[in-house]
Amino acid sequence: MSKLALYGGSKVADQLTPWPLFDETDEAALLETLRSRRWFRSEGAKNQEFERLFADFCDAKYGLTVTNGTAALEIALSTLNLQKEDEVIVPSYTFYSTASSVAFSGAKPVFADIDADNYNIDLDHFEELINERTKAVIPVHFAGYPVDMDRLNAIARKKGIFVIEDSAHAHGASYKNRKVGSLCNVATFSFQASKNLTSGEGGILTTNDENLYDKMYSRHTCGRHAGRPWYEHFEQGSNLRMTEFQAALLLAQFNRFEKQFEERRQNGRILEDWISQSPFFEQVQTPTFWSVDRSYHLFMFRYKPGVEGVLRTKFIEALNAEGVPTLGGYPYPLYKQPVYENLTPPFGKPEYHSLCFPNVEKCCQETVWISQNALLGGTESSRKIISAFEKIIQNADELRNS
Repeated sequence: MSKLALYGGSKVADQLTPWPLFDETDEAALLETLRSRRWFRSEGAKNQEFERLFADFCDAKYGLTVTNGTAALEIALSTLNLQKEDEVIVPSYTFYSTASSVAFSGAKPVFADIDADNYNIDLDHFEELINERTKAVIPVHFAGYPVDMDRLNAIARKKGIFVIEDSAHAHGASYKNRKVGSLCNVATFSFQASKNLTSGEGGILTTNDENLYDKMYSRHTCGRHAGRPWYEHFEQGSNLRMTEFQAALLLAQFNRFEKQFEERRQNGRILEDWISQSPFFEQVQTPTFWSVDRSYHLFMFRYKPGVEGVLRTKFIEALNAEGVPTLGGYPYPLYKQPVYENLTPPFGKPEYHSLCFPNVEKCCQETVWISQNALLGGTESSRKIISAFEKIIQNADELRNS
């Protein structure tokens, strides 16, 4: 019988942590909200309580809960009143919403290559792309690796560019001892089901700018102003409020968040040490010239040079079979998504599909992701993941011959 689980053998890591996690405190929080009959933001206090808690955690003055991370990006961009000739620069290795929120705002997304070392936006390319139409940039702290915000902010200030941190992967991460979420004009976070802090869906914006907060508040609740009568509407807005159930769940989830952050970091570092000594893989590095604390939303490495004769897709399939939740990441850069093939005005014909940025193209062919929940459960988790790697390498002939 085969030793590999892919072909009928036993799994190495069949007890890795499921996701999301919950216990009686989460159940109690939801039941309390249910029984209160205050399910709506304006009737309850859970949203306001979580906003204060999370903003404080991010060293920000203001927090605004919303329906999801996509809505958070759309709200932040809506405050700029962008026009069809305006441009917003985004990285080309990120989730769809980073760019779709720009299109939704009526402006044009302009794609930048990524840094070959850490998969965040390439700041040299960002600077090259700036022109008189550039109104904003959305750096993504990809996989929880903070962007070099000092350099990015310096470029943006010089050119008068608004900065939105897409922090969907970066809950708790920090840059030079400053928390992500307070490093620029405004930051957005997601609480979607896969995220390190989750309520199934949901999002939040954080900022230190009171005027900006007031604008975003109005945009998320039908153009209302805080403290004014319910049926007064002062500007164009939408209904993007979070429910009290989600806020109650986030308050309960946050009680275990910092412990989980430490577990992910500990196991991430163990895996990085192992990867750095392997002849088959390359570590995705964070530059050492700034001090960062990663959130490890994903544990990433390059399948390079790889196990001889074993395709990356087959290696990922085998790793999943051993019980390690693994993906190959985005199959191609964001600018090659089908949505950008035939665009209508206000975009004109940017010919996104003709773009070919070397770092992101290479990244899409080489990268492997391991989900954040695999890093929970104590150091036994990283030991099991390493055992799964070693088992696949030792039995690679089965994969070569399949």
